[in-house]
Amino acid sequence: QQATMIEDFIDDLLDAFELEANVSSVVDGENLNILIDGEGLGVLIGPDAVTNRAIQEICRTILHRKGGSDPLRVNVDVAGYRDARREALAAFTRRTAAA
Repeated sequence: QQATMIEDFIDDLLDAFELEANVSSVVDGENLNILIDGEGLGVLIGPDAVTNRAIQEICRTILHRKGGSDPLRVNVDVAGYRDARREALAAFTRRTAAA
């Protein structure tokens, strides 16, 4: 139910921005991972991922207000940005440690 609520919100957000994307969700324990995949989604990431974090915070607020007594923790990833950033930081750490 919580995943559907957030997916519906993201679909409405995409419509408002006139963007085409696939929205999927995975519940992993207490985490709700929302994946938004498509082309030209940079506007949803924003500089330094500020927009991505803002969308995530709005999703968290929705769940806390409407998601019942035990809301899931929400993580939003637009176009694989979080995974790419995580890998870039890991590579940087490996290079720094090797130097």
